[in-house]
Amino acid sequence: MSRKVIAEALRTIKVEDVFMIMTNPTTVPENTPITQVLEMLVKDPLTRVVYVVDETRKLKGVIGDKEVLQWLSFQASEGKVSRESGYFERTIDTLIFAMGTQAKHFMSLSKTVKSRDSLVNALDIMLSSGQEELPVVDENNVLVGDLSCLEVIYGMLKVLEGKSPKP
Repeated sequence: MSRKVIAEALRTIKVEDVFMIMTNPTTVPENTPITQVLEMLVKDPLTRVVYVVDETRKLKGVIGDKEVLQWLSFQASEGKVSRESGYFERTIDTLIFAMGTQAKHFMSLSKTVKSRDSLVNALDIMLSSGQEELPVVDENNVLVGDLSCLEVIYGMLKVLEGKSPKP
């Protein structure tokens, strides 16, 4: 196959063709204790992101490896914040982070994709944002799944093999 044919084939794959092949998204309400979120992350090594949702499953934020490592660093430094980290932009962020005990205190915002988006668009978002997992939401920002970088690779591999990416 020529590079042009491969590129055109890759652009035809939609997020809905591959998401949720490997994982189901782990969700918690905003008031979930952070210790429970940490237990969820440790219990299943495939769970790298926990999605924080409201009672209608509307996405509020994510807690992933980055947020947990920032919290651990904060605890290990006894509350000293490195200016170079850029993580805390305001003093209030630091106070909430230090005193928070619930998921809503630790979550961060996330780029999202919709199931009808192209897989190439999702790949671009992953690369530009540094996210290896993207929440898949509907038109009302309700979480319907998640897309991992492994699912993107899987979909593109199937196209390169001349097969359908759908399982």
